[in-house]
Amino acid sequence: RRALEHPIDQHVTLPAADGTRTVHLRGRIDRVDWTADGRVRVVDYKTGRRPTQALQPAVYALAVAQQEQASGRSVGIAPSGFVAFREDVPWVQAVGDAKGAEAQAREFTEAVDRIESGAFPGKPHNPFRCQFCDYASVCRKDYVGDE
Repeated sequence: RRALEHPIDQHVTLPAADGTRTVHLRGRIDRVDWTADGRVRVVDYKTGRRPTQALQPAVYALAVAQQEQASGRSVGIAPSGFVAFREDVPWVQAVGDAKGAEAQAREFTEAVDRIESGAFPGKPHNPFRCQFCDYASVCRKDYVGDE
């Protein structure tokens, strides 16, 4: 079984530093495969290069597992990741199993907590470009170095 642009609009219970945290996720997962051995694999397509932070497949895989559980089916998590079309080796595995997905989801919930508390400054890859940015007056970039 395979789903392309699999819809997700649900509250997902994710591991957090202090137990669990419920986060509302809404969007579409590029691809979900249900493997013959009862697991789900999430594939996120990137038209460019692979992302440096790879939490998305883990969170999506846990969300799909919870969707399945709500339907009375229990599934595990298969290796999930990205297909980055501008990479020499396009498949990038981001998570290997449920344990790895939970560890990455914990990082995700910590990021959500920081965003909600306002502690989420921009960190541009190339700070030099900031001097030409039209949004400098409203950006929460953490200014470091000479500009």
